[in-house]
Amino acid sequence: MTADSRQDTLPVSPASIPITDAEVFFTPSVMKQIFETTQQGFWFIGPDGKTFDVNPAMCVLLGRDHSDIVGRSVFDFVDDKNASILKREIEARRMGKKGSYELSLQLPDGTNRPCINNAISILDDNSTFQGSVGIWTDISENKRIEKALEDNKATLERRVAERTAELAEQNELVLESERNYRSLFDNALIGIGRTRIDNGRLLLSNKRLAVLFGYDDVDTFVATFKISENFADPKKREEIFNISRNDPRHIHEVAYKRRDGSIFHASVEIQINDDEGYLDFAFADISDRVAIEADARYKENLVDTIIRDSPVSISIKDMDGRLILASDLFLNQLGSSAEDLTGKTLKDVLTPEVFAESRRAELQVLKTGKPLAADQTFAANIGNTSLLVTKFPIKNEFGDTTQIATIALDITKQKKIEEELHQAKLSAENANRSKSAFLASMSHELRTPLNAIIGFSEIISEQMLGPIDLKYLEYAQDIHRSGTHLLDLVRDLLDLSAIETGARELILDEFGIAALTNECTRTIKMKAVEKRQNLQSFIAPNCPPLVQDRRGIKQILLNILTNAVKFTPNEGEISLTATCTESEAIFSVKDTGCGVSEDKISKMADPWLQLGENFTDANEGWGLGLAIVKSLLDHMEGSWEIESQLNIGTTVTVRVPNRLTLNNDPELTKSTNVLSFDTTKS
Repeated sequence: MTADSRQDTLPVSPASIPITDAEVFFTPSVMKQIFETTQQGFWFIGPDGKTFDVNPAMCVLLGRDHSDIVGRSVFDFVDDKNASILKREIEARRMGKKGSYELSLQLPDGTNRPCINNAISILDDNSTFQGSVGIWTDISENKRIEKALEDNKATLERRVAERTAELAEQNELVLESERNYRSLFDNALIGIGRTRIDNGRLLLSNKRLAVLFGYDDVDTFVATFKISENFADPKKREEIFNISRNDPRHIHEVAYKRRDGSIFHASVEIQINDDEGYLDFAFADISDRVAIEADARYKENLVDTIIRDSPVSISIKDMDGRLILASDLFLNQLGSSAEDLTGKTLKDVLTPEVFAESRRAELQVLKTGKPLAADQTFAANIGNTSLLVTKFPIKNEFGDTTQIATIALDITKQKKIEEELHQAKLSAENANRSKSAFLASMSHELRTPLNAIIGFSEIISEQMLGPIDLKYLEYAQDIHRSGTHLLDLVRDLLDLSAIETGARELILDEFGIAALTNECTRTIKMKAVEKRQNLQSFIAPNCPPLVQDRRGIKQILLNILTNAVKFTPNEGEISLTATCTESEAIFSVKDTGCGVSEDKISKMADPWLQLGENFTDANEGWGLGLAIVKSLLDHMEGSWEIESQLNIGTTVTVRVPNRLTLNNDPELTKSTNVLSFDTTKS
């Protein structure tokens, strides 16, 4: 029989291996079986001190998985104290020495496990050190036994010494013991006494027992008191006796009457001695504990009552989402009873969407240990009811979340009101659009005959068809001025209605700031000259070209300048300043006009607004100028600021974004135009 064939026929049980056949016994399969089943730990270490392999028993000794050991340095598994021992022993193995030594292995939890290691060097055919193998044995139990034996020895030696001393002073100790016993008995924190079984008379009592029953003097207490007659419930006496006879260790909790008739609660232990006809007992006052427990029960019942009868939907669940307690309103909303839902999740009574959202919120509370924030509350529809749901943790005395509470407010009415408000808003918006459309249509209808009136009156006033009477000439000029004014009002209506209805689109164009401001000041110049006003403009140098709605910005500046001229008295000061940054253009119009009070600044852009007596003489029109400015700025994503003081003047600052910069166009040209002129000079 060959070695291979004998190996294949080896029996499974190691006990059945024929030990006389060494060749069979030391086959790889048998060695593997021994390696894997032995109680000794095998630890193979390479020349670099890293683990090459370990058997299962070694994994148990190290308290780690095989994968967590192999490849790691042996020094990863010992503390600093044992590392020096291990280093010394590894050096001995390098020298080819065998060795047995004691070492403590450090477990993952930081504790040490004492072991004996029988270490062997592994050398190749040239006697070169290739590593070592350690055979490790757990000696924790041996250490424990040694420690116990040492402790027992020390204890026995101490007891012998103590007993010797006791015998030497026995008489004094007996007396001292009696004194101590009496002091302990008299001053004990529990009431101790002895009473006769037949008549309940006290035979013995300490001070504490007398005090419990309302007596200051122990002798009076013993002479007059019968415990059997002072049960708050007389039926308890026989019950206690019967229980104590069968179970002497049973602790009773009983209510007793004091001398003044008040009630206290005591924890009582009784030892019955029928042969001598007496019983011993120990009383501990538990009145405070009973009161606390009663208060806790009251509060628990109060909480249950509040939750169950609450007008708000309340539920409490465990950490797995199972219902513990719920208000009647909550159960009614679900159409279920407490018996049907307690101890279960709400998966079967909620829609999948609501259940998923509810569980998501609960997991969030469990993760953070905090209530849902205001923006984390969610709405849920249960039947015809809309609920606003929030959740918060219920924690134990250690601050750990143990339960989750849910409060759901019925917002069905609020939802209905919101819908009604939404519909009202839509109706108002529709009405506003209808109004704007009507104004636009009406304005177009008015503009056609107005153009004819203005044209014909201009022909007459300029006497293109021949001279006319001076009076008729004045009438023609009045008709022309009135028609032009009326056309300006119609144009304001058209502009405002176009912006409100969204009919006016931004037409982006690239233009220079200086050219635009020059055009605006030239347009308004004549009106300023008529009132002998000083109109000046200042444009900052090096402003890049502006990409924006040119017509819109021009209309904004003209409206503001027109207002400034209109509300600034004769010989007043008006200035237009233009500056820029990389991302925006800034226009500022300052005047020395009548101004407005601070409380009216916010109303200056309201359509159709007449600001009061300071504007009576100058205010001709609808008052739409600044309203159009604000609407155009909103359309362009711009902004404005108004500063005004009554009888001092007003400054309007406008900011519009440069679309060229917003589009990241690197081509920024420079402008050096600076314009300044005085309209008071001809």
